Amino acid sequence: MAEIIDFHTHFLPRLYAQALKKHIPGDPDGWPTPGWDEHLTLAFMKKNHIGYSILSLSSPHFNFGDKEETIAIARDANDTGERVTQDHPDQLGYFASLPLPYAQEV
Repeated sequence: MAEIIDFHTHFLPRLYAQALKKHIPGDPDGWPTPGWDEHLTLAFMKKNHIGYSILSLSSPHFNFGDKEETIAIARDANDTGERVTQDHPDQLGYFASLPLPYAQEV
């Protein structure tokens, strides 16, 4: 069986998950926001014959109107993505998150 590449795997780093709870109580997309754990992601991949997954943040975008918070969330997401891909380079990659509209300032 050929390995599957999943290029649309959402992850929820700590600061992003906290910001969702703070700014959007309830279910921001109409259903509960799941937790995220790299080991559960890897187990799901193995069970479903996924050879490689590329992580990205879920919606909504993380700019809730505070510049410093937006930059901190992007930095935390990118640091988490970098750590996870360093730990599992043959299984996980990530799309960097930009702190729009402040990308030029970081």
